[in-house]
Amino acid sequence: MGNDFIDLESGIPVFSSFPEIPLINIDHKEYFLNNIEKADLKTVLIEKLYTENNINVSSNNIIFTSGAKEAIDLFIRQTIEPKKEVIIIQPAFYLYSYLVKLSRGTPVYVQAHKNNNYIPTISDIEAKISSNTCMIIINSPNNPTGGIYPQEWLASLSALAQKYNIFILSDEVYEKYTYDTNRHYSISAFDNPANPLIFTAFSFSKTFSMSSLRFGYLVSLASGLLENIKKIQNKIGITPNYITQQIAFDTLKLPFDIGKQVSVYDRNRLLISSWLSKYKQISTFCPQGAFYYYLDISKFIGSNINNTIITSSNDFSIAFSKKTKVKVLSCSNFGSNIHVRLCFARPYEIIKTALERIDNSKILN
Repeated sequence: MGNDFIDLESGIPVFSSFPEIPLINIDHKEYFLNNIEKADLKTVLIEKLYTENNINVSSNNIIFTSGAKEAIDLFIRQTIEPKKEVIIIQPAFYLYSYLVKLSRGTPVYVQAHKNNNYIPTISDIEAKISSNTCMIIINSPNNPTGGIYPQEWLASLSALAQKYNIFILSDEVYEKYTYDTNRHYSISAFDNPANPLIFTAFSFSKTFSMSSLRFGYLVSLASGLLENIKKIQNKIGITPNYITQQIAFDTLKLPFDIGKQVSVYDRNRLLISSWLSKYKQISTFCPQGAFYYYLDISKFIGSNINNTIITSSNDFSIAFSKKTKVKVLSCSNFGSNIHVRLCFARPYEIIKTALERIDNSKILN
């Protein structure tokens, strides 16, 4: 669409400032070894998981992956058998359904709603459990809604998994991005060590704006299953390369206060919230975490925008982008044809300019 467009479509965060990461301490003897996981990096992550996530693990409870996507993919491949069912809370990141289907499983959806902060009841989830259910996938803070699952809800979901002996896969890549008094909790903190069923995916892509680095990690008390997952990984990709691991280690040692960046995004969030208040045609939920607005554009269905009759969120996002020169994401792949997603993980001035462009286009009047 050209370079004059402002991209509020992609979920890649843009930090306003970040200290330079020196590439140092490369041990050339280890550099060429296959499938090595740096022990010092695991030590730092073990400490992080204990202090920040209340998850008590050892080195055999963590495997390194090429981003959280590989962690999710590997766990699904290991766990799902043909025709097994996986419960997914919608709206949801499109990757979950695709990977379940790729492994010949069947996605089963539980719809979450704005009037309950996009948190389904535990009974709603339990009603979808059948003899074929093998897994529940959750994502908190959530993409695309910005909802956060409360501590009590997570504890209840863990108990539900124990009741039916089904796995939980928790995608927590947005763990650092919470606003107001909201707090992120890791469901793995509620797992049963005697019968571990929870697997959690983490990533550097969102936390440190390092999408191209491709470093993530999968955590579980079920060390035996992690070992099986490692065997699959060895056949298709091997552990993230040594330089990537070294950069990850050096990053964790940097004196970087991510709270400052969260404050930048919170400022953007509040700016957009105030701006949206003048457009009654757009219904939304003020995000508690992550860095997206999930915008209900149902009132525009059937309208004519830029000589396009709007029949779906796909139509709206294309017409909107052409009219305003601001790109937003259709949520059709997230489970909704009446929502678009707007990413506010951008510098404040970029967000301000984007909103001015939308105002000037008069598309929402």
